[in-house]
Amino acid sequence: MLKNSHDGCRAYGRFVGERFGDLDNILWSMGGDRDPGDLRLEVDQMAEGIREDDPRHPMTAHCAPESVPADLYCASSWLDVNNTYSYGIVHGKLYAAYRRVPTMPFFLMESSYENEQTASEVQLRRQAYWSVLRASGPNSSASRQTSSAHSSMATTRVWPTPTRRRHARNDAKDQRPGH
Repeated sequence: MLKNSHDGCRAYGRFVGERFGDLDNILWSMGGDRDPGDLRLEVDQMAEGIREDDPRHPMTAHCAPESVPADLYCASSWLDVNNTYSYGIVHGKLYAAYRRVPTMPFFLMESSYENEQTASEVQLRRQAYWSVLRASGPNSSASRQTSSAHSSMATTRVWPTPTRRRHARNDAKDQRPGH
């Protein structure tokens, strides 16, 4: 984006919208885990280019932690869905998104990952529950070990993760006759 013109960003958006817009399972996410800063106009151009070829799918932005798309892109006509991204008190951020005026659908975009930093199983479950109980949509989540973005973890990739194995065993026990 830094070396592309506004027209180039819009043309690329058109290309992406034309290429993928016929698929049914799309939520466009602009920005790439960062705030737009000086690239706000370029992000807008790319989003509007996508919208030219794909007017039916909703759009959001993946901003930096603790930032909110509805704040950073409030003047952008393409923003349909808000989200939260926090490593802090997730339910507080979700509640703020719920109370936002004007209202906008929202979801938990990102928070702590499994096997990342000090995230416990309890914290990960809380994030998922808070997302649903605060009237958000489902939350997006991942395991640090399965994220291809972290190549340093590639040699330690384990699937299923210990948390998932334990829950799978418990779910299987619940499915036994008489339980």
